[in-house]
Amino acid sequence: MKLRKKSIRAAVKVPIFGFGAVSRGAIYALKAHGFRDITICIQRPDHEVREEVLDCHYVKIRAGNEGEARMMVEEHDGTARPLTEFRSKAYSEWRQVSCV
Repeated sequence: MKLRKKSIRAAVKVPIFGFGAVSRGAIYALKAHGFRDITICIQRPDHEVREEVLDCHYVKIRAGNEGEARMMVEEHDGTARPLTEFRSKAYSEWRQVSCV
């Protein structure tokens, strides 16, 4: 049973909002418990992020422009999608894995 729980944890997408001391502690705790697909959502520019956590994906949260959703998630390559879409995708994938 433990093996199955570990494999489920590795498959779950975990979004973390913010990159302060508390968030950083949560990231290390999640990694210690076997979670591997961690996305950190930050608001500051990329060059201001210090001490990045290895093996984590970073996206930038920004206010939406006219004609966009209120809050947007922006990837490093410049592609953007609504924050609600990002969040609902992570949640639906978690539900699929946890219901197995």
